[in-house]
Amino acid sequence: MRPAIVGVGLSIPLLPATSTFSAELGMGTALVWMHVAPTNATGELATTRSEELFAPAAYADASASVGLTKHLRLGLGGSLGATAGRFVVRMGPDRTHTWGLPFADATLRATWVLP
Repeated sequence: MRPAIVGVGLSIPLLPATSTFSAELGMGTALVWMHVAPTNATGELATTRSEELFAPAAYADASASVGLTKHLRLGLGGSLGATAGRFVVRMGPDRTHTWGLPFADATLRATWVLP
């Protein structure tokens, strides 16, 4: 299984871009994609078919950064969000796992400040 999230959002800086330390708050929308491949499946319930699963999502994020140069900042951030759908994995008639609804991530960011 290989999950990925691609999104578009807006962030609002809480301090001027010229300050040494800065913080931002933001929000956005995303598309969650999960590739499921039966690479190690065995037994009577094994399948040879891969599946692509998609769900829309919304998220909020926050970050803090430090200015390394006049136009380059390095920071840490994190996001909390939720998908609009739930991914369900079934083996035969039984539901074995669910993914989706809430999610979180942490990021290392580099930001280029436009002149």
